[in-house]
Order: sequence, then structure tokens, then C-alpha cells
Amino acid sequence: TEQIVGSVRCVQETEFILKNGTGTIIKPLFYEFPNDEILYEDQLIDEQFLIGRGLMFVPILYPNTTERSAYFPNDTWFSLETGESITGPVFVNVTNEVPNLLPTYLRAGEVLFMQNTTNITRSWQLCLLYTS
Repeated sequence: TEQIVGSVRCVQETEFILKNGTGTIIKPLFYEFPNDEILYEDQLIDEQFLIGRGLMFVPILYPNTTERSAYFPNDTWFSLETGESITGPVFVNVTNEVPNLLPTYLRAGEVLFMQNTTNITRSWQLCLLYTS
């Protein structure tokens, strides 16, 4: 049966790694999109990554820079900052709207569980973010 995706799948991948001794949670984009030849270019391998199957980070790596070109593989991606959707494959200029926060995108069909870190030992309130 199909399992819940997103954070839950990350836990399942972690269990797989522990049992089998191989694998990764943080990975280059070509792990999920092996037939996309653009993803094998040096800049994309070094400067964009996924956590799990569907949480993509596009860090702004250079000083005094707030914008960069990012590649979105063949799927629909949603900005966690703005909610804007981007349908790939496409290159898009990404701006870092929030200081000290990586531009982050959630893949369509994924689920992301979030929790406020204040008093987490006394609270089980979760925020569920999902895409369709």
C-alpha cells in the first residue's frame, strides 16, 4: 500500500538506511530525477538539494546576493515563503525574501509536518502542510 509522503517518508527512509547501511536523506536532485540530464551539471549538483523526495532547497550561497537562477525538475513545486507554484522543467530566478531562510519548495503531492519549537516537550500541536 502507498504510504503517507513527506516527513513520514523521511522517517521510513531513515529506517531503511539504519537496517541496510546505505542511502541518504539529503540528496542531489538527480537522485529523484535520474533521466533529467540538466541535473548532472556541476552548479546544480553543488547548489540545490532535496530532503526526502519533495522538499527542495535553493540556497543563496554568495555574499551580497539575494537572487539566483534555480532549476525546477519536471513536476509542480510550491514556495513555502509565498505559496507560488512553479511547474518544471524550468529555470526561474529565485529571490531570498526572508533573511537567514533558504528558499524552500515543496513538491506537488507531498506532505510536510511542522511544529513550533517553543515548548515542544509539552505540546503535540502539529501544522500539516500539503500540496495536491
